[in-house]
Amino acid sequence: LAGAGLWLLQEIRGAGGSTVHLDYSVTTPTLPGGGTGVAIDLADVRYNPHPTTVGCYKNSIHLSYEPVGASPLALALSMLGDRVLARMHALRSVAVFSQASCTAGSVVLRNYQLSYLPDADTHLPRLQSVHVLGRADTPERSTAVPVASYTYGSASSGGKLTYRPAQTSALGFSLVGSTTSSTSPMPPGRGP
Repeated sequence: LAGAGLWLLQEIRGAGGSTVHLDYSVTTPTLPGGGTGVAIDLADVRYNPHPTTVGCYKNSIHLSYEPVGASPLALALSMLGDRVLARMHALRSVAVFSQASCTAGSVVLRNYQLSYLPDADTHLPRLQSVHVLGRADTPERSTAVPVASYTYGSASSGGKLTYRPAQTSALGFSLVGSTTSSTSPMPPGRGP
């Protein structure tokens, strides 16, 4: 990114010839309200290189993103010098591949699928769940196994932001939590 003072990490080299190679998708999307920004998405990660064939890696990870809608809404904006760095879409899937040789085709080992729901307050996508599908050449390729699911709170009620006074302690500060203690004796050797 000439003139922005930004360099993208492309390769990490380690002991014994280990290498991780990173590829990106860099676009200049039109921003809501006009103007253009810079969107940088990590697209591929390749690792476990062949010892003699340049550019051949045993493993790779491909990241796929949700398509940008007809009227794009930036998920996040930040300034990088005089440029607007924009996050325009959410990660949809992470596919992990392997290939037996440099001439063999890649086989999907795992495919992580991410699902989103709109946030109650911002209406932006929030990660709802992650499922994994198995190896492409096995029956598990079509069986989604849950990895994680997420729920979020809301600061609004009925579409309106609501404020409630915080509970105040006798010392005059707001309580943000509480602590309870047990009255049972500590086991021997566990006390002060």
